[in-house]
Amino acid sequence: MTDLPDPTGPAGNAPGVMGQSGMGPGGPIPSVVAAIDRIVYWTSAAIVVSALTFLFFAIFINVLLRYAFAEGIIWAYEIPSILFPWIVVAGAVMAAQAGRHIAVVALLTLLPTAVRRWLLIAVNLLIAVTAVFVVDAALPIIRAAHSSHLAETGIAQSVGYASLVYGFVMIGLTALTTAYRLAFSSHPSLNAGVAG
Repeated sequence: MTDLPDPTGPAGNAPGVMGQSGMGPGGPIPSVVAAIDRIVYWTSAAIVVSALTFLFFAIFINVLLRYAFAEGIIWAYEIPSILFPWIVVAGAVMAAQAGRHIAVVALLTLLPTAVRRWLLIAVNLLIAVTAVFVVDAALPIIRAAHSSHLAETGIAQSVGYASLVYGFVMIGLTALTTAYRLAFSSHPSLNAGVAG
């Protein structure tokens, strides 16, 4: 993901996939992998920015109305329960894209490069498989929550739970693209090797 913006700036020394030289997609389908990463990253960024913006304005207008008229918008109190899960999950996906999740690398530092590469690939494949199981387990919960609605907005509570599916699908895709990069990179990075 070297073509995505590096959150640490132009120096490009971030410990994640985005800032690692030699971690760009190689192999037989590099443009597909890069496109998947761009879509995952920018979709998550759009969710975070739009949800935070809407949340800020809803709360800001509610505060103004409470000061001006001693009465606010009742539905504004339900907005955080809908948007916070999306903000958190989309932020977690962006962190996975940047290789910014907490990782224990003590064992990895002791391993030779080839073993490290295959261990990181295995971990990413395990993350992808786990994501599939989480999505499968979440779908019945979403279906059950679809009949329950918030009192003021009438929005189904499944909207908040749907963020779980989005997040794990995107983290699963990130794990697969990270595994692909590790398989075809000439310099597997210690910090950029785990997606989730």
